[in-house]
Amino acid sequence: MKKLSKAEAIKKFGEDIVNKAMETNAEPTSRVMYPAFEDPSHIGKAEYAGDSVKVDGWSLTAYYYLSPEDEENTDSFDWDDNVEFEAEEIW
Repeated sequence: MKKLSKAEAIKKFGEDIVNKAMETNAEPTSRVMYPAFEDPSHIGKAEYAGDSVKVDGWSLTAYYYLSPEDEENTDSFDWDDNVEFEAEEIW
């Protein structure tokens, strides 16, 4: 499994695939980020994930990390600029 920024995902998979992954409806995963396991910028935020997009032996999933304030007003959350990706090779 590999974590990618939006720019890295576009470079590896192309803009069309990245946009397709971002167009899936992101739903809460029921995970809240804790210091021992995650990127410090994710601590205290809720994780949201879109549906996986499968392409060329890879599964690409868009992830978003929302603060409690962001969750209260998801309409104004900047989904495009706050996306991260997870790429997993499919065997």
